[in-house]
Formats: sequence, structure tokens, C-alpha cells
Amino acid sequence: VLDIKWMPESPSRPEVGQLGINLQSLTLNLDAPETKNPRVAIYTYTESGEKVQLKRWDPRSTMRKVSNTLAMAPKVGKYVDWERTMRRDKVTGQLFKKFTAGNHGWNKEEKAWKWSNLHGAQYSIERTPFRKACCERKQVLESGGAGNVVKPNLITLPACRVITAGILSRSLHPVTHRQAVLMADQIFNRCGAVPGILDAIIVQGDAGEASESLAKAKEEFAELGRSWQDVKKYMIVAHELQVMMGSYGLNLFTPDAVLESGRPLSLGMLEIKDPYPGQTKTLWLRYCRAGDGQRFNSRILADGDGSLRGGAVKLDFDVEAEPDAANAQLQLSKQEFVNCFCSSPLLSETLRQFSTTDNSTKNVPEGIAINLDVTISDPTKEEADADLMDTLNVRQAVLLEIWDADMADDFLGECLLPPLGSLSASSKRYVLPVLPAPPEKGSTRYHSKKFAKVNCEGFLHVEASWTFPSEEVPPLPDAADMERRVKREEILHTGKLRLKIVKAEGLKGASRSFRREGSNPYVCMYVRNE
Repeated sequence: VLDIKWMPESPSRPEVGQLGINLQSLTLNLDAPETKNPRVAIYTYTESGEKVQLKRWDPRSTMRKVSNTLAMAPKVGKYVDWERTMRRDKVTGQLFKKFTAGNHGWNKEEKAWKWSNLHGAQYSIERTPFRKACCERKQVLESGGAGNVVKPNLITLPACRVITAGILSRSLHPVTHRQAVLMADQIFNRCGAVPGILDAIIVQGDAGEASESLAKAKEEFAELGRSWQDVKKYMIVAHELQVMMGSYGLNLFTPDAVLESGRPLSLGMLEIKDPYPGQTKTLWLRYCRAGDGQRFNSRILADGDGSLRGGAVKLDFDVEAEPDAANAQLQLSKQEFVNCFCSSPLLSETLRQFSTTDNSTKNVPEGIAINLDVTISDPTKEEADADLMDTLNVRQAVLLEIWDADMADDFLGECLLPPLGSLSASSKRYVLPVLPAPPEKGSTRYHSKKFAKVNCEGFLHVEASWTFPSEEVPPLPDAADMERRVKREEILHTGKLRLKIVKAEGLKGASRSFRREGSNPYVCMYVRNE
């Protein structure tokens, strides 16, 4: 698992820039992974196919390098690579976590190697060149009134928001417009940045000279005795209404929204009760911007009657101010769009349900009905299945009895050949266990010596094959007489069994004398109808 970020030098040279990689964890399907200690290196290839290792960017000054060495901080190597997360004992060979490692090292619960942010985040040197074919954007030729125009074959993040909101609303997911936009940004944004209002307060008086940090500004207000009131929940509701009215636009207090409302922008319009009536106050918003996730502050002055004097709060990425950054953050290629869409169960599973459950014929054009003569014969196909099973099922078993050839012919045991339907036309060897005759009546061939108290043991090795039907079945003509039909059915139900007795092992000794103990076995085969 890793995060990757590409920062091109300029739009004209997208193949030159700086690559940032944050390696978080590594999982390998190995035997006893806890005994391994892997390291990771990254390489790239030039236009000629030469393998090159990326050089690492080191922003530290000389004094910082000295201080890091004295503090035993992780060293910054020459190349972008990630060293082993564990240290191995030189005597025992066991692996231990490094000193002050924290979450850095082997994780037993997740069965993965972890790299902390201090070790995992690395950048290549500035102006690192890559293959141009991998960095250029694909373009498409569009024809219009002004002639053919070449445009990038990309989809914008606002378009992904509209698609996501449409899918979620049609599938009746209980989400608002703002929530649908946030889900789209989380799914399709390369940084995974989600816009939103982090904090919102109303401060008594003008807060223009306060600290840039809202947390520090609250401490300053407490020291000066200036009161403030939290209005975050009101601003979230106002943002919800703004997204719904502005066609999934994220910016607050836009001129178009104020014009559509028909009322001047004020605290009353936001349904906020004025905590300081008749006094000047400041509406302070701290928010996270879409696209790159940067944090910003916005301070809007309010008159004594609650009227707000300020411009729009741009929670969306400012395309006009930063066009190059907007192209990198707000545009996706076809492959990126499909990958993001398929990796989101919320969208992919919802779309799958559309395609499998939408059986409406509303948009199907009307057809012309025709009359057909239909004859239904055995619609459940039970008769055909019964005929097939009757053909395949031989309903006969092959019993092999083993006897000792002497004056009394002692019984040594018996075994059953596997069902004929499970045998193949090619000969295979089977090892059959020698068992005593079962006591149940009708389960074996009757013989008085078979039911004596004898100890049957050993194995019988045989080779068997079953060809069914035994010969090729000729086609049956339409005008065939009864004799030919009977002959064909006989061929269909006749097979050929080839059986070879190879050897017997471990049979009990039935013949005993002062010179030897053993048997002189022979095998009898019987076909038993089931």
C-alpha cells in the first residue's frame, strides 16, 4: 500500500518533474513471513530501456544534517529506497523492532510490514525525467462549428460528481447532494481530498488583526475577554442548501446563489440568531478545499443588522487562479475513471443492480405480433433425463471372491469392483481392500464358508476398463421394424468389461504346515444385479 504523487515542472513538459511516494505497508504471500525482513527499491527506465534507480531529494541544510546525525534520525540515502523495517540479532538471528520505532516494523495483527511516515515518505530529486509516452495526456479530435478541435480525452471531477449523484439518487440511497459530492471526491480524486467546513464561529467585533490560526485566535480572544459563538452546524446546513441550489457547486455565498434567493446575504438568511445585535461582528470560517485538500480561512464582516459584507467562500478548486494545478487535480483519464469506479463497491454494485434488475419495456419499440404453432413435448425434460440415466446406469455390480486352493478351499475375503459407470475406456489400476462377507442377507453371494468367523485382510490389485456401448450404435431409420429397434436397444445397453488380476498382498495364511504358512489363492468373479 503506497501513496504516489507526480508534480510536473510545467504543462509543456509533463514528463519532467518530481515524484513523491509514501510507502505505508507491504504484504507478501510467503511461508513464515514474520521471519523475513524485506527492503523495497524503485527503478525507472529510460527511452532506450536502460534501468535507472531514482535519486532521492534531500531538502536538509548542512546544520540540519548534523543535528539529525546527532539525534540518530533516519539517514537519507542517495536513492529512493526503503530500508528493512526490523533489526536482526547477530547471535540468535531473531528479528526485533528498532529503537523508538513505534508503528514501524512487522505488524502481527495485519501480517504486514509497516513503514512510518518518517521512513515511508520519500521524494525524487527535482526535474527528474521520465518517459514522455507515460506522461502525455491522450487527446481526442472533436468536430464543431469552428472546425476540428483537439481536446484532451479526460473527464473532470465536477462531471464525476454529477454521475455519482445521479447513480445514488436513482438507486434511492439515503444521501444528500453534498454527501454525494463528497463521496465522488473521495472516490475519484487522486489525493482523496474531501472538501468541507472544519470550523465556524462568530466573533464580537472585527477579527482582522487576529492570528491566522483559528485555534490560536480563540486563545487570544479568551485573553482579551472577547466572546465568540460556535455556528458550525448552521454553516453545514447552509452549505447543504448551497450545493442543492447550485447544481452541485461547492462554493458558498456566490453572487448567483444570492441573486436566486431574492434576499440580501445576512445571518438571518443562514438561520443564525444574531448573538451581538447592533454591533459589528466577524463570521470566521475554516474550511478544507476540494482537489488538493488545502486548509484556508475566510473572515466575513457583518453589520449591526446582520448583513454580511464579503465575497464567495471558494471550497472548490479555483480553476482561474491556478489553471495548471487544476488540470492535474480535477481531470481524470479514461483508465483512472474506470479503475476508481470499479474499486468503489458503492458505485459498481449499484450500477450492476441497474443492469440486472431493470426489466422495464418502456423504451422498447412496439413490435408486430405473429402467430406461431407451438408443440410442447416434455417441458420439464424428465423423460429425456430418465432415458439418459437409464442408459448410463448399468445396475450391475462385479463381485470378486478370493479362495484358497486346497482340499477344503478356505474363504479369504471378497471385494467389489468400482461401479461400472465410473470406469473409463482406458485401463486403470485399482487397489481394492479385501473385506469379509457382510452379514446382511442379499448383500453378497451366499456360501456357507463365507460366514464363518474368519479374519479377512489384505489388498487386491486389478486393472479394469469399461467400454459402453460395446460397439458403435447404428442410426435408426424412420421405417425400421421391431427387430431392428430391439437390436439397437440391446447394443445401447451392452458394454465390454476388461479385467486383469495383477496381484494380491497381505492375505491371511490359510494353509499351515511344519514347513510354511501361506495360501494358494484364486479369484472368482460374479455379476450381481442390483
